[in-house]
Amino acid sequence: MKVRQSLLYGALAVAVAVPSYVAGDRDAAGGDSGTVRVQPTGAYACRQDVAPPDPDVPKVHAATIAQAPQGDLLTVYYGGATEGAPDQALYMSRLAAGEHTWSEPEVVFDEPGKADGNPVLWSDGKRLYLFFVTIEGHGWEQAPIRLITSDDGGHAWSEPVTIRKEWGWMVGTNPIRMSNGEVLLPIYDEGGSRSGFYVFSEDMSSWQAYPENTEDWIRTPRGSIQASVVEVEPGRLVAYMRTGDAAIYTSQSTDFGRTWSEPVAEPIGNPNSRVAALKLDTGKLVLAYNPWVEHRSPMRLSLSPDKGRTWEHSVDVEAQSGPQFTYPMLTQSADGFIHMVYSYNRNNIRHVVFNEQYLRDAVGLLSNYPEHTITEFKNGVRRNVVRQCHYTPAKQPR
Repeated sequence: MKVRQSLLYGALAVAVAVPSYVAGDRDAAGGDSGTVRVQPTGAYACRQDVAPPDPDVPKVHAATIAQAPQGDLLTVYYGGATEGAPDQALYMSRLAAGEHTWSEPEVVFDEPGKADGNPVLWSDGKRLYLFFVTIEGHGWEQAPIRLITSDDGGHAWSEPVTIRKEWGWMVGTNPIRMSNGEVLLPIYDEGGSRSGFYVFSEDMSSWQAYPENTEDWIRTPRGSIQASVVEVEPGRLVAYMRTGDAAIYTSQSTDFGRTWSEPVAEPIGNPNSRVAALKLDTGKLVLAYNPWVEHRSPMRLSLSPDKGRTWEHSVDVEAQSGPQFTYPMLTQSADGFIHMVYSYNRNNIRHVVFNEQYLRDAVGLLSNYPEHTITEFKNGVRRNVVRQCHYTPAKQPR
């Protein structure tokens, strides 16, 4: 992968375009007012909490996001007293078409006395699919993969179906509809730290794990999990993986996910934390990740115009030492806007909406931890505190 700039951090060269920052307006006393102005280009971004911290649900994590068929944006995450606690359930919040703020979270699934986690929400344009795991033993290694579905935009859900009864495999990143009609769902072996994939039939009625021999699943020297996959050309897939090797690794498939190449380290750091890749309607790629080896901060977005060979534009939507900004998930809504949800120090979930031009302008959104204010970049101006995001999802025809 070719790059535009490199920045040495510790022992690893992080070779992507480094985000630029623009000084704020000066107030009467000479201080920074928090407002940033650049030449208007149509760029837009807004960051807000999905929900403020809840003392009754102190730990939340691993959010997923999808657009319901009628236009609402839905995010699902797990929350409870601690990670893996018996009260851990799946919570859902809705950014309804025509609305500017997220709804109060509500429990979407809860197996009494057992921890539900790692939700993955996906829509085929008619039905919503929510994959997840439920811990039946003493940890993530002892959990089956399950699925519930909704045909009314996420208001009512089916009874759970077991995708895999045997313990050990996990979900955690977005499925994609491949150009042959099949659906690829990344999975991974929690104990073996290797990545595989379920390939579903076009109608989602049957599925098969690939590579068929788990010994052929993708594994880096210190383990690779939570692959995020894009189809860069018909049948050619690229998986971007979290690893224990201080870098994002990639692997490629040229047969719709049946077999995969040996993983290769990219010149992008990874602190053993989930990454997210997304192919836009324009064919460009977006990558969300923590670039430093030692810290799960900042939260960075990068744009590639050439199928991941170069990453020309990067911007930090959170950049502050101390708190963690982790586990991004990306989707693109029907109106062309791009959406990311992520864990904000594991005490609440945040949402950033932005367009492709915002990535090219690369005006960072300053972190405001421990505050929970809304920050927006619009018409060439970044305001660190606004009442609400101007963005609202558009209602979709049925």
